[in-house]
Amino acid sequence: MSPDIELYDRKRWERAADGIITTAKAAYFLDEPRFAEEAVKRVRRWFLDAETRMNPHLCYASMIPGRCTGRRFGIIDLAIYLPTVLDHVRLLASLDESPWTAEDQRGMVTWCAGFLSWLEDHKFGRKEEAWGNNHAVYYDRMVVCLAFFLNRPERARNQFEKTRKRIALQIEPDGSMPSELRRTCSFGYITMNTRGFVELAWMGRRVDVDLWTHTSDDGRSIPAAVDFLYRHACSRDPWPFQQIEPIDWRMVCPVLRKAESLSDQRYDLAQMAHRMPGGFDPDFFLLIEPIHPFGKLRSPK
Repeated sequence: MSPDIELYDRKRWERAADGIITTAKAAYFLDEPRFAEEAVKRVRRWFLDAETRMNPHLCYASMIPGRCTGRRFGIIDLAIYLPTVLDHVRLLASLDESPWTAEDQRGMVTWCAGFLSWLEDHKFGRKEEAWGNNHAVYYDRMVVCLAFFLNRPERARNQFEKTRKRIALQIEPDGSMPSELRRTCSFGYITMNTRGFVELAWMGRRVDVDLWTHTSDDGRSIPAAVDFLYRHACSRDPWPFQQIEPIDWRMVCPVLRKAESLSDQRYDLAQMAHRMPGGFDPDFFLLIEPIHPFGKLRSPK
């Protein structure tokens, strides 16, 4: 990865998203108006204020100086965080005496509608949707969340049907995902993609789309992918696939907990204790977990 990534907006977006999510949670759980005001200020700065806002497109994402002004690969950098940010914008709007105004909401709806149209019409968005790995799954997740925010349930249902097809294309009967396991950081990629599938299954219930129990004729399913991760987390053997960076096994926990909400299956996290750091509290981790699926830690601020 180029060190120039620190020079442009990817890191700024990650910090902005983390700040919005953290302050919105603080406003909700602590009932502190000052945190709500800070969260709203951060949302306005990134999405709404004319002088600082992001335009609703990613034409220049993942650019390479001297080679290209943008690439489709940059879409996933926004897709990782945007659905969680939108959830917390909705949380802000639901607060009693919220500083989030009707004008703010109209502005955010306009931004999301413009960005969804860009994803559907621009060649970068069309290529991401057609890709055969985690990029397509996170494209689906982002489109569905935009559709929900815009109150377009049929648009969400249409995207869920594309996710259903990805189950057979990306997940093997044993739950493995070859397109992720061939990566040099295979653990991060397969955990990320499994989480994306599980979250889509969880969101599908909102519009009566059942992705969780969908199984191909030869046994490919989202539960199989979750079980694959769980088996390796419980094992005392080393991770058997290429992995050039340290593994943070804690990142399996959010996947398992959300999977439990979709079925009667219960995953015994005590069976994974040997993989976890000392004093690890899974319930506390789920409250403050890094939102980045590769386990990058939150900013200390």
